[in-house]
Amino acid sequence: MFAVLNFESILRVNDKTRLDASGSYGGTITQLEIETDTAAGYIDVTTDGYLDFEYSTAGTKAVTVRVNGVDTKSYDIEVLAAVDDIHFSNDQDLLQHRGEILRFTKDGRNSFLDKHRLSRDLIMEYINQSGIKKTDLTDYAVSDIVNLNEVKQWSVFMTLSLIMQEMSNQIDDIFWRDYLEFKKQMDYYKDLTFKFLDLNNDSYEDKSTYVRSVEIAFR
Repeated sequence: MFAVLNFESILRVNDKTRLDASGSYGGTITQLEIETDTAAGYIDVTTDGYLDFEYSTAGTKAVTVRVNGVDTKSYDIEVLAAVDDIHFSNDQDLLQHRGEILRFTKDGRNSFLDKHRLSRDLIMEYINQSGIKKTDLTDYAVSDIVNLNEVKQWSVFMTLSLIMQEMSNQIDDIFWRDYLEFKKQMDYYKDLTFKFLDLNNDSYEDKSTYVRSVEIAFR
């Protein structure tokens, strides 16, 4: 027997997620269980193969899958408090552009926090690869973005682009066309934001004299 778990490695407190052990294999599985953290107690998921769950406290959670009461395998999930998981946009921002957007959350989720987090990381990657550095030549961190409104629209349209790109299953379907439209808006706000971005809140642009072009690749 081989216990397998598909999961999100980073979550926010009270963020619904799916712990999916349905990929476990090797012989006849008569019992499949998931323990959401050390000593939390096993929950039987034999029928569905997964558990939809949310953590109420922050910290590293050791999730364990057990097959037929014998084979076990543990995985770590990092659960962050909201104050430690700053995003540049949120689902309410998305709803202003697509009122039905929450219908497209993936199975086991009820928000797009994962996509907002990815947008944030891609934006920071863009900033740090563009030629801007701190005075000590180190990369900028999220905490260095003092005014989150400066990057908000960039993040909103990037997140919408990511969602539609994932939804699309062929070129030129309705989701692909929405992706292209949102990406156009994303590029506009990216250029606008980057031109005036004030990273240290001193009312001056922090753009260096040398800025090279960088393409963001959605992964």
